[in-house]
Amino acid sequence: MNPCSLEYAERDMYVGCGDGLIRRFLASASQDGSTNFTPTWATPPIALGRKVCIDRIVVYASQTSGGAWGFAKATDLGSYGTAVTYTPGTTPTARSITFTGNVGTGYIQQVRVTMPTNGVRSKLFKMRVFFKDTGGA
Repeated sequence: MNPCSLEYAERDMYVGCGDGLIRRFLASASQDGSTNFTPTWATPPIALGRKVCIDRIVVYASQTSGGAWGFAKATDLGSYGTAVTYTPGTTPTARSITFTGNVGTGYIQQVRVTMPTNGVRSKLFKMRVFFKDTGGA
């Protein structure tokens, strides 16, 4: 589906998709054509001009109910690594998520958030990204 734009009109949300279709989001419908919608969001590519790795992120998120969220990082526009999971509560509070080691050292970094398909009112309010300098220009 690859959502690429959002539009709000008359209390409805319309999602423009990479396949050329415009879909209307209905809170009362949990599926679209018998296929669950997996909500994901990725940061834009982050380039600091030197080799770094993402050390940790601090997430401010909430959901009424649902499963665990996944947080994964990618380096130099490569594939995403193994996701670190966290299940937010109903109140947005800061949660620190640490990525271990210098895995993912590169000039360009990115974080992807994957929310559960059964999440209810999943909200990502803010995410802070912390980098570790790994040397190299």
